[in-house]
Amino acid sequence: SSSFALDGSSAGGSAWGNDYGTYRAGANGSGVFSSLGHFHRDVSIANNNGVSTDYSLSFFVYYGGMSISPSGVTGTGSSRYDLSIKQNNSISKFASAATLGWNGTAGTLTQTGTALTGATFSTGAFGASYSWGGTYVTLNLGTVADGASTSINFDLVSTALGDFAFNAAGCGGYGATLFAAVVEGPGCTGSVSGGLGDPNDFAGNQGQPDQFVLVGRPTGPTQVPLPGTLALLALGLLGLGASRKSRLR
Repeated sequence: SSSFALDGSSAGGSAWGNDYGTYRAGANGSGVFSSLGHFHRDVSIANNNGVSTDYSLSFFVYYGGMSISPSGVTGTGSSRYDLSIKQNNSISKFASAATLGWNGTAGTLTQTGTALTGATFSTGAFGASYSWGGTYVTLNLGTVADGASTSINFDLVSTALGDFAFNAAGCGGYGATLFAAVVEGPGCTGSVSGGLGDPNDFAGNQGQPDQFVLVGRPTGPTQVPLPGTLALLALGLLGLGASRKSRLR
């Protein structure tokens, strides 16, 4: 994670994961700032089953959202998430990204890749928001030969940027109850926040869905009759037909 903020502004970025499979990357700030949170995880799959094996991955994208609160001051801001799952660091298996922006008067949204379940965008005079629900994804990883291996590479990046003015008199009544910004210095300024991943305290997540669920199904050679076997089978059928005709005479 990284962050930068001018005097009187604030910024923060964070990223974490744990053994239960939960994860999160978030970024936030107020005033004039930039922040980033980046979570990365590699999962290695070694096939020691003695036969070639087909693997699939069930993946759960946790809830999250982004919001921009101008709090009545002039300025611009944006929040973005990038979610990417690759195989062997090169083959894209799943991608989803969105950028929520504030152009000074209204919110904007750019969505690329797969939209997450229940994704909702809203904008008005008090700011803009984009949020989504939990999303289940199942991916086919293909066949891994006996003794070979493959890897899954997961990246989640959340960013927040802001360039908002300061109002020394405070937020006043303009969105103060809904979008109050917390700043280090006096007065009021705009704020941005965003995050994707488990929204709860990771210490109590034993009951949450695992991030990765791998399933391997051994594969074997298809049993195809040899040409000689087919010929014997044909002769047998002909003999059966001839025997049936002789009994009918």
